[in-house]
Amino acid sequence: KGYKPPDEGPSEYQTIPLNKIEDFGVHCKQYYSLDVSYFKSKLDRRLLDSLWNKYWVNTLSSSSLLTNADYTTG
Repeated sequence: KGYKPPDEGPSEYQTIPLNKIEDFGVHCKQYYSLDVSYFKSKLDRRLLDSLWNKYWVNTLSSSSLLTNADYTTG
């Protein structure tokens, strides 16, 4: 609440896509970007390693090309 966007001078670029202006309506100036950061703990690392070791064969043997073959052949 209370966010005021910086004054914008004339620009040759469209900063917000038209479809998003339609989505946001009169509130299109109320949105702003946020910095995002990620972290992974030691426990996360162990869990991801365990999942990879258990399911890596399934990952390699599954292909979206095979799954969607009916849609890709003409």
